Amino acid sequence: MNRLFGCLVLLCLLSFSALAQDEELTTHIRIGHFSLDAGAVDIYLDDTLYAENVRLGTLLDWRRVPTGNHTVTITRPGSPLDNPLLVPVAVDFLAEAWQTLALIGRRTDGTLRLHRLTEDYSPIQRGETRLSIFHALVNNPPLNVQANTTEIIRLLGYPGTLRGDSDGLATVNIIPNRYDLAFTLDDGGVLLTIQDINLGARRHYFIALTGALENIIPVIASTDPEMPDADTIVTPTAADNAPTSAVPTLTPTTEVTNPPQPETTATPDVPPVMAGDGQVRLRVGHFVPGAPDFAIYLDDELLTPAIYPTLTSYFTLEAGDYTLAVVLEGESLSEAILTQSLSLRANSVITLMAIGSLDTGTFALQPIEEDYSPTDRHQTRLAIFNAIPDAQFIDLIVDNTLVLAQGLSFPNSFAGAGDGFIAFDMLAGVYQLTVETNGVPLLALSEIRMGAGRYYFLVAAGTSNTAFFVLESVNIADMQP
Repeated sequence: MNRLFGCLVLLCLLSFSALAQDEELTTHIRIGHFSLDAGAVDIYLDDTLYAENVRLGTLLDWRRVPTGNHTVTITRPGSPLDNPLLVPVAVDFLAEAWQTLALIGRRTDGTLRLHRLTEDYSPIQRGETRLSIFHALVNNPPLNVQANTTEIIRLLGYPGTLRGDSDGLATVNIIPNRYDLAFTLDDGGVLLTIQDINLGARRHYFIALTGALENIIPVIASTDPEMPDADTIVTPTAADNAPTSAVPTLTPTTEVTNPPQPETTATPDVPPVMAGDGQVRLRVGHFVPGAPDFAIYLDDELLTPAIYPTLTSYFTLEAGDYTLAVVLEGESLSEAILTQSLSLRANSVITLMAIGSLDTGTFALQPIEEDYSPTDRHQTRLAIFNAIPDAQFIDLIVDNTLVLAQGLSFPNSFAGAGDGFIAFDMLAGVYQLTVETNGVPLLALSEIRMGAGRYYFLVAAGTSNTAFFVLESVNIADMQP
């Protein structure tokens, strides 16, 4: 009996061990097509079709596969396995690694091959983002990479060119921000610039450069390392640079949390208007603590009343220069408390934020330009505006750990202060948002569900003693013409 019991225990332990190994022995792989002349291809993993009709500039999503030895075969679309485009490649996939298989080189000169990259998906520190650059421009010189004129990568060569073991990949950790990335030769010549790319906190960005020097194709992917099974967001060009799309006037969903005034007068509805090219979308937000409601006039014509603490709907206007006037409720245009010129650029989406204080003479209208261009797949867009006059700097913290925005200043509170507004594209999901000033919590919004393809505009309003949120949400697809 004891022997039988011992055998059963041993069998259970072996089974458990085998099960644990089965669960652990996986890895992440993805495959990218960066060969200029290979044409479309089918990809097989161990004689099973992995992806078909994959074209230049494509980077497939991450997938989990078992570790160990595998065979990758590349064929022309529809061709049988026994007629491969290049000799099948044996690959040993390492456990819990992140490995990109890159089709590089040229078929015409015999340099076509499948090149393996092992990427760094170790934890990213708070307040950092990770950027990897892959040089896939065959038969071309090394590149340097600058972020906002600061060199972050020097002499990145095509795989195997600078030294035999070089893989053509360079990775750096930098501060999350919007950057202009310039790719240059060592003589200073600029080959490519990706402008205003938003690199979010604790994300991994991969940029492969393929094509030819006279026509470089950037392939950009973004992954959240803390969600290992999340799909990669792939754009064949610099999608972050896409101009703001024209939008119709729509009434978004607005939520006011803990408003200081329990009753507010509803803002009149503005009918949706489809705007054509060359026009502007303009709305107004009233976030001046203690101030009465007021009206906005453009060129002596009433545009809209502004009611605390709300955002109006969008109005569609012709681009150009206007004279703007702010008139308190019950007063005439001749008694305007503020008159200023306003220049509206064609195809822009502008919100005029009324901020400051009438008592201290700091009342102002701060224009901010919003971005309703489509997000990448599985992403959402979060924008925040600091309308708290006695909170010179605020931090936006996600899930109590990730500092998404640090030191967002109240507009014009000091020389060089910005417009108080910033926006981020991030993975859709359920988040807890906290706003702090000097380490002291001001606001908390828990369990906010942020859906893919939506735009969330969060206004931190009131004062530091009576702070509250105004949160607006709109489906970006509904805002397209």
